Amino acid sequence: MEQIEVELNEKLARWAGFKRNSVPTRNREGKYVAKWGYPDHESYTNVPDFVHSLDACFKWLVPKINDLRLYRDEGVFSVHVYAAAYDNEGAYGRDEASPALALCKAIENLIDSKRDEE
Repeated sequence: MEQIEVELNEKLARWAGFKRNSVPTRNREGKYVAKWGYPDHESYTNVPDFVHSLDACFKWLVPKINDLRLYRDEGVFSVHVYAAAYDNEGAYGRDEASPALALCKAIENLIDSKRDEE
């Protein structure tokens, strides 16, 4: 996963209620890794891979959105996926091939628009 995707994934995780534990633990290779507390009170090394998994998005992110619309536009040479997340104000995301990433971008825009209102 690219760094920008890692940052987006962690931003969405925090928004969904995941908490990064302050004390890291060692993995099997002896490297320190941060553990995440899940909203369901379980604890894992990593958060779900939202930017690549619609299943993870629909399990953890979508229930926090009042209204969600997904669109797919097939052109002659490409497929575009659009996602719009609405929670009083609309937020929009687009990705050339990945519906999960398009949805994540729309949710990120929604999160950012809420911060701008505060």
